[in-house]
Amino acid sequence: MFFFWSFAVAAQSVAELDSLLEANQATEADKQINRLVQRVVENGKTGILPDYLEVYGRIQLALHNDKTTFLKVNDQITYWERILKSPEQQKELWLAAASWYKYLGMLEKAYHAELTAYDFAQKQPKIIFRELGNMQVNLGAYSVNRMDIPTAKKHLAEAQKLLENDPDLYSIYRINSYLGNMAYFASKLDSAEYFYKKCILALEKSEPTPRNAFYRPALMYNNLSGVQSGQGKTTEAIASMNLTIDNLVSYAEVETDPSLLLIAREFYFQALDNLGGTYKGLGNFRKAQSLMEFSYEGKKAELSDKSIHVWISEILLGQLYLDQAEPEKAKKIIRNGLQGLENTEGSYQHYEADGWFALA
Repeated sequence: MFFFWSFAVAAQSVAELDSLLEANQATEADKQINRLVQRVVENGKTGILPDYLEVYGRIQLALHNDKTTFLKVNDQITYWERILKSPEQQKELWLAAASWYKYLGMLEKAYHAELTAYDFAQKQPKIIFRELGNMQVNLGAYSVNRMDIPTAKKHLAEAQKLLENDPDLYSIYRINSYLGNMAYFASKLDSAEYFYKKCILALEKSEPTPRNAFYRPALMYNNLSGVQSGQGKTTEAIASMNLTIDNLVSYAEVETDPSLLLIAREFYFQALDNLGGTYKGLGNFRKAQSLMEFSYEGKKAELSDKSIHVWISEILLGQLYLDQAEPEKAKKIIRNGLQGLENTEGSYQHYEADGWFALA
């Protein structure tokens, strides 16, 4: 009974530790997780340790600088690696490590942790091809983000092979999304169009969650619009961007997570700006102005006057007003946008350069 009680407490503690962090009680959270780990080890329930790696890391981040946190988490990984016995437990540990390194933005270490997890997964009895395929997709994703395109292609090809007889629609979506992006940046627009359309087909067959039904299709139609624009298929590009906007409107009606909704609304306004830019390129200034001004007012109402997205709109609108021979109106709004971007952390050189060029 004593051992069962200890395990139950441990199994419920991730949420409790998160609550302590949210209450700015990181020191108490650190004490609790160290006691928890000790109990788990004493009770022989070490298989659940990987579940606690990320929250352990976040506790250390709240208490220490990045370097100390990195060393403390690595020490914990080394300790847990020594006491975890089965390939499955080792796999879970290194998957948790990959997730932690990704959280820190250390993509090289995340890649190698995922690769170690894959090696242990192959030693796991009765491992299914779908799980191995999903891990190869992750390895491909890390490689894409590290700009190691040859390695990314190798992992994604292996993922396709593993998933061939046990397809996973979300992984198929991810594979074709990465292949589409790589083709686009290699200026292979026909291939990019093919892969993005395969993504859309996979999403149509997927469970109709808000992300699958609306948000992810919006991402793919947005990408597809860029490809079609590059191919000179202006009518198709406009149609795809309208589908992007329609899907984002539908997504906003059903998404309940405020942080996800904010990201989607920022994407929605960007899509309006993109569509306005397409009409501007066609010389349809009335349509372009209608879309861009609607986006600008929406950003001010939903985001804030201090949002970088508002300042970007001011530069875009200023350029449009210049094209319509309204120089005073253009210069005023462009100067406002440039002033905002100058006081913002981060690099927005493309927009700033456009703004200064317009004022020249």
